[in-house]
Amino acid sequence: MALLDLLNPWRGRRQLTELSEKLACDCRHQVWQRIVNRAGGMSPAESRGYIRARAAVVVKREVLRAVQNEQFSAPTLQRLQQLTSDAVLRLISTQLHMLQPATAPLRRAA
Repeated sequence: MALLDLLNPWRGRRQLTELSEKLACDCRHQVWQRIVNRAGGMSPAESRGYIRARAAVVVKREVLRAVQNEQFSAPTLQRLQQLTSDAVLRLISTQLHMLQPATAPLRRAA
């Protein structure tokens, strides 16, 4: 990160967030291919954990590839991986939710 980023932490955070969103979009297809066959039948909590676990390798690889020519500190790199993982989880969860058929609420007689 540049010297200006160190002097202005808001700018650095915004750049990390923007980079994580871009990386999440880059990872989305790979993660989707890993989870699509099994996550559909899971509860929302199960699918979030499954997506996070299956996305970890892809996210780490993409983050390291994206920052290979940059000088990031270890905590910043870890934060970028966390932000990217969270963004991938949001994207995939939304996509998975849209595919699942809406179930009508159960009606019970009084």
